[in-house]
Amino acid sequence: MSISREEVDKIACLACIKLSEDEKAIYRTEVNKIIEWVDQLRKLDTSNVEPMLSVANHNQPLRQDIINQTNMAKDVLSNAPSEKYQYYVVPKVIE
Repeated sequence: MSISREEVDKIACLACIKLSEDEKAIYRTEVNKIIEWVDQLRKLDTSNVEPMLSVANHNQPLRQDIINQTNMAKDVLSNAPSEKYQYYVVPKVIE
């Protein structure tokens, strides 16, 4: 499988990139190399390989999802310079 000159033109148009004819030829050969490499990867037998989430096989420490305190609005709003109807009052930014 390879990419045609028309497909390079279409991709450049979709990406809003203006390319010269020389650049189009360069990008066409580069994309064709990438497609060939992906085709090589498709031919590999990966039936015995387990899927991975990451190259590093680290386990994430998990904690229990426990509700410690509820209704802390008064404590949180006590840090505010100004408060009204349980909301922070801030200076007007847009006039």
